[in-house]
Amino acid sequence: MEQLVGHRASYLPPAFDCVLEDGTTYPSSEYGWLNGLTVTCAVVSALPAAGARCATRRRTTRRVRVPDPETAG
Repeated sequence: MEQLVGHRASYLPPAFDCVLEDGTTYPSSEYGWLNGLTVTCAVVSALPAAGARCATRRRTTRRVRVPDPETAG
């Protein structure tokens, strides 16, 4: 029986693998929830960034002023 000597994480695609003595890896079934947590955190952190970008665009659009043709001389 081979012994577990460590673990290896991958970001793309999200994975958490166990490393055995001979260097082979296999997917960890006990830490499968960690993969889902990683993806969830990435999505949750992207949403406020997208919202901030939209808010900045709106603010910039409101600042643009068009001169009134009746007052321009």
